[in-house]
Amino acid sequence: MHDEFVARMRAVLREHVERRSSGRRLSEAIGDAPNYVGRILRGEITLRVDRLDAMLCALGVQRRIFFEQVLGNAPLDLAALLELIAPPERRAPRALRAVDRVLDEGPETAASESSTPRAAGHDEELEALERLRLEDRGAARRRAESLIEELTTSVASSSASTDASARTVLARLAEVLAVWAAIARVEGRRDEAAGALRRADRLATLVGDPATRAAVDQKAAYLLRDLDEGPLALRLLERASDAFLRAGDRVGCGRSLVDRAVVQVHRGELDDAASLYDAALRWLPADEWRNRVSALQGLAYCRRELGDTAAARRALEDAHAEHGERSSLLLAWVLWAEADLLADDRLFDDALVAIDRAAALFAQHGDTLNRSLATLARVELLLRAGHLEALGDVADDLMQQLEAWRGDRIADAALWELLRLVRRGEATLEALEVARAALRHAASRSRR
Repeated sequence: MHDEFVARMRAVLREHVERRSSGRRLSEAIGDAPNYVGRILRGEITLRVDRLDAMLCALGVQRRIFFEQVLGNAPLDLAALLELIAPPERRAPRALRAVDRVLDEGPETAASESSTPRAAGHDEELEALERLRLEDRGAARRRAESLIEELTTSVASSSASTDASARTVLARLAEVLAVWAAIARVEGRRDEAAGALRRADRLATLVGDPATRAAVDQKAAYLLRDLDEGPLALRLLERASDAFLRAGDRVGCGRSLVDRAVVQVHRGELDDAASLYDAALRWLPADEWRNRVSALQGLAYCRRELGDTAAARRALEDAHAEHGERSSLLLAWVLWAEADLLADDRLFDDALVAIDRAAALFAQHGDTLNRSLATLARVELLLRAGHLEALGDVADDLMQQLEAWRGDRIADAALWELLRLVRRGEATLEALEVARAALRHAASRSRR
């Protein structure tokens, strides 16, 4: 399937090149050697996503249109997409090299139609790893790498004595790799995340387990979302939802609906996102409080943005009732949503307390982007409240944020300009928007 997908991609690209330009002119337009596009169309060199973006831009073709033409009604080929995002590494991280040794040995573990590594339900160790990922990324990364070592050693030593047990080990390895990839993605190591997902995809294909495939698709979807490939991310998540639904896995189905809603919010499709959050809450049982609170917080955001503040408040009240402050990171998001609603009611002092608590919790978790954005939210609240005399108190906090973004010239320049205006009592909402956009751009660049 991989070769067919790549061939379709080249064929669609060739049609656009022949219709609008020539290989030589397009190569020159994107600043490459004259024969660059021709070599790609002939399959002599690998096509990278950044170069594809440059070519589509020069041709005046939207990525969404291009991939719709490539995919049509064909199955989504995750392996080809991941190779497009990041070709194989020259030297992979140690954890991934251990997986390569397992894959190179070609374990004979193709699954039968009647036997799958696990039924509907969730591995407790994997669940614990997911919880750890949300609360302490460093500890989760170390635990994931330890599990990868244990599982690869188990396969290499043939301790999995039957086909069924071998498939179980490889299925767990695929899911641990997907979690490791999620951590790498958030930490800005996009190529390593793509490499881990490529290996997880191979393992999922090898074991033939729909639940394992769905787990890998869920993590890959977020990588595609970060690259503004929303339609492709949604197709992966829809495939995951279908797999969970067929397996009768209510928890998996609910989680995948939350993931789909997150991507819809990222695309600005708030009505659709709100419907997905509502559906997820119907699927998720009471003990799935993390995902339920995430859905309620997302639902509150959508309802507020759509003008239904009463529904937004009800969603946040439910989030507090279910959450009980069991996760400080989830609490940070709920507090931020509360601050927005309090500000809508012009209760600015209460809103400032809420956003300060959220900022402290983001800092506690090492979430640099949202810590900085929370500081900007405080500036906005002070401006809306007319408390210009209090802006000077934010200057020290902004200086700390400048240190965090020192390596990005755009973010650095935007924050320095905002700091200058804050110190002079002349900060504006327009300057805040520029700073927010610069920070988000810097964060997205770190993941590319």
